[in-house]
Amino acid sequence: MQASNTSTYARLEVEDEILYLRELVVNGTSALEAVDKLSWTADAQPRYFSTPAGVVLEPAEGASETAEFGDGAQVWRMIFPWLETCDWFDFDGYQDMNGWPLSKFVLVERRGVVDLHYPPFDVVVTRT
Repeated sequence: MQASNTSTYARLEVEDEILYLRELVVNGTSALEAVDKLSWTADAQPRYFSTPAGVVLEPAEGASETAEFGDGAQVWRMIFPWLETCDWFDFDGYQDMNGWPLSKFVLVERRGVVDLHYPPFDVVVTRT
């Protein structure tokens, strides 16, 4: 019988005052690679999100999204670390069946505990 990998974790780092999501693994599978795979074809499998550098998280202006998670919540949007402007690409174009963009995360801080929510994968990772 083969054992399955059910590890779920996130690795966030601050470097030069920039917040990076280096990894998000859900039940043993890279969520960032899953987002990359949405654009893969038989001829090209580019890696934009699932790179060793990860992705930059920038504050997003989603008041209704923030309100969904209550006090202490802040919505963040993934962008590529090497990208200076993003006017050419619709980061929120892919959404889950509830309309939540695949490019957005929510950090919620309450009483010293921080949770990372990724609604499209229905996952919450708590900093311990």
